[in-house]
Parts: sequence; structure tokens; C-alpha cells
Amino acid sequence: MTEGPTARLRAIQIEKEFLGKRLENINIRSKRVFVDPNELVGTRLRRAYTYGKNIF
Repeated sequence: MTEGPTARLRAIQIEKEFLGKRLENINIRSKRVFVDPNELVGTRLRRAYTYGKNIF
């Protein structure tokens, strides 16, 4: 499992590559999701951030 500092690094890499681009697919590994991922498909990535080991 990704640790906090590595998760932050991955979030930075995601922002560099995908910031402002439309989301075509979303991969979720958590069983606790509070937003329907299908609602996010087609929107533009505005930010990637972390909370502990999680990347949002």
C-alpha cells in the first residue's frame, strides 16, 4: 500500500499529466465512496490532492 509521502508524489504526477483534461475513466480501490464515479466522468481535472494514503 502507498504511504503518505509516496501518495503525495503520485498526486503531483497526476496533476502534471492530467490537469485540465477531461476525465474519461476513474479507478477506485476504496469500498467507501461518497460520490458516484460516473458523475465525474466527462469533467475536467482541477486538482489532485492527498489525505493520508488516499489520493483524491
